Amino acid sequence: TCALPISATVKFNRQKYNVEADLQIPDYDLEVGLRLGSVNPDTKGKATHSVQIDLVNKNIPQASLVALAKYVK
Repeated sequence: TCALPISATVKFNRQKYNVEADLQIPDYDLEVGLRLGSVNPDTKGKATHSVQIDLVNKNIPQASLVALAKYVK
């Protein structure tokens, strides 16, 4: 069995209405971040929401995925 030190954090901001999660694996110099939130939190129920996933290796951004979604009745 191989034990790896892994660090994970999750943050929720009530004022900006977003969630951030980060996962770090120092032995591989790998960091992955996930951000979910509202682009404009002042428009309750009809806001455009965003999802952002970042992959960082050795403090150099390797890939980033950003998606926007809006629900319209």
